[in-house]
Parts: sequence; C-alpha cells; structure tokens
Amino acid sequence: MSRGFTLIELAAVMVVVSIIAVSAAPVLSRVADTRTGALAGEVERLLGLARSRALSSGNPAGVRFDQGDQTLELVEAPEGVALRSFMETYDIPQRAMGTRLASVTIGDNQSTLWFASDATPHTRSDAGVFIENIDEDAAFAVEGGPTVLVEMNSGRIYR
Repeated sequence: MSRGFTLIELAAVMVVVSIIAVSAAPVLSRVADTRTGALAGEVERLLGLARSRALSSGNPAGVRFDQGDQTLELVEAPEGVALRSFMETYDIPQRAMGTRLASVTIGDNQSTLWFASDATPHTRSDAGVFIENIDEDAAFAVEGGPTVLVEMNSGRIYR
C-alpha cells in the first residue's frame, strides 16, 4: 500500500488554499484602510478639541506633534502661566496599531499648531510666545491614508 498523496489530492488542496488566500486579501486591505481612517479621525478630533478650548477659554491652545515618539499632545498657554498640557498624550503606536503620521507641516517647520481665541491657527515658540499666523494650510499626513488639513485663515479642520 502506498504512503503518499496523489497528484489530484495535492492539486485539490492547492486550489482550496488559493481560494482562501484570495478571499482574505481584500479583508486585510480593509483593515488597514480602517486603521488609517481612524487615525485621521483622531487627529481631526484632537485638533478640534484644541480649537474649541482656545475659543471657549480665550487662551491659545494647540496640538504638539513629536515625530520621533509619534505622539500628539494638547497644550495651552494661559497668560502669565507656563505652557501646560491639558489632556493625556495620545501615543499613536500604542493606540493606532500599525499606523503612523508620515509628516506634519506647520508653518516654518514648527511642531505645534496653535489656535488663538478667535480660532486663527498660528505658531508659537516652545515657551508659548506668539511667532506668526501660518501662511499656508497646516497638514497632518497619515501614512498610506488621508491628510488632515487646517485652513490657514479660519482654522477649519477638514480632510
């Protein structure tokens, strides 16, 4: 009696495995799209929160991005008080599982996008001192996904 598989049995197994692989590929692609979309949504939410904080408190508030650590931090600069964070730092690798921000463009190579009490986006020094209003839309680009933009004149946040 023979102790192997016939060519027909091996071919049948190969066909079944191929069908399963072809069916799984689109699902995996949708998972990646969902993750990049979710990170873009979270960036929009954090920018909107900083903008709302500036409008409601009258103090400048912003979102600071650290490229190396891939973190976003909400900060504010109340008059006469040191710069402070007003929410837990958003750790992208820990929360967004496999997605990252590819780049952030804010004015002249800044790492924090600030909103004034009238929602106008601008830049400030690390000490919180006003530098200038931004002269182009700020961009938060999700790797392999959408880019979240902040309009330079109004502070409107959109994809």
